[in-house]
Amino acid sequence: MRICAVAHGFNSALFYGTNGLATIFSSFLAWALSFAPTSKLHSYQIIFLTTSLMTIITVPFIWWKLDSNVATARFLTPEERVKAIERLRSNNSGTGSSTFKWHHMWESLYDLKTWSWLAMSFFINAGASVTSTFGPMLLGSFGFEPRTLTLLNMPFGFLQTTIILAASWCAYRWSSKAIPMFVINLPVLAALGILYANGRDVSDRGLNLAAYYLLSFLFAGNPLILAWLGANTAGSTKKAFNVTGFQVMLSVGNIVSPYLFQARDAPYYFPALRSILAFFVANAVTVMCVFIISVFDISLLTSTHQQYHRCLPLLHEQEARALTCRRGQARQDQGLVHGARQQGGHDGRRERRRGYRRPARQPGVP
Repeated sequence: MRICAVAHGFNSALFYGTNGLATIFSSFLAWALSFAPTSKLHSYQIIFLTTSLMTIITVPFIWWKLDSNVATARFLTPEERVKAIERLRSNNSGTGSSTFKWHHMWESLYDLKTWSWLAMSFFINAGASVTSTFGPMLLGSFGFEPRTLTLLNMPFGFLQTTIILAASWCAYRWSSKAIPMFVINLPVLAALGILYANGRDVSDRGLNLAAYYLLSFLFAGNPLILAWLGANTAGSTKKAFNVTGFQVMLSVGNIVSPYLFQARDAPYYFPALRSILAFFVANAVTVMCVFIISVFDISLLTSTHQQYHRCLPLLHEQEARALTCRRGQARQDQGLVHGARQQGGHDGRRERRRGYRRPARQPGVP
């Protein structure tokens, strides 16, 4: 999070876009490892061992190259660290201070945008399990063997990465997170409506599969929220508090989501679809509320800025008058000191003409 506001969207998109790439890679890896000749391990055990080994290998490299903040980054020179810190400070992005400022946390709690971001995080992640529920059911209905079925997840991962990057580009292009955040809700609502109204017969597979692929738009929500709160939060304490709250609500949504789908509701899952439809409608309404609040804040800041510029000439005039008065007072004081020095010099010369000598200073007498 130690980046400037303009770079938040792109960096968040790259971070979350790796989920789609991981879906593509893991699908191919699971397909390839399913051909491993072994009688002691199951295929899923081989997959878990392989991915765990990859994680263990990459951790030392990440520890070597990735530091906590720019102030202690080992891959930067001292001059580059100073430049990076000043860049963050000028952008109010937080420089990685280790001091937790409680008044900043209370300011975040009083801000309506904070609660809006947390609500959006819950709404999006509470509806994310619809893909894990309908995906296997829809793909399995085509009658493919398990190995081929694994490869059918690759298009979904490609769509996920593409949509995340496209939403981030739109947010950067129009300098607004609210517009793409609102737009990605529309395909998701359409997909949920199709799954709710459409049947589960063989003739309905094509439309249901299209609805399943439309659900990939919901994965662009998390990077947009993270970029939104990161770009609109100043200070390390506020940023840490907001990001922590985002992760908490993300986890809560993932906990709640599986309980919406009950086995007794299969294969239609009408109660779960109604709940998720309500979540995404509420998410769209929350996005509009945050947009209105942001517009009001911007208009208030703009009016304050205009008032300041209107008063700026008067302030300059007052400062000029005060400076003139200080200079005049300084000249007057300087003239008094100079006159006193001259008077003291004249008195000394008069005393010397009269033959007056000051008594010598005795030792020990101040």
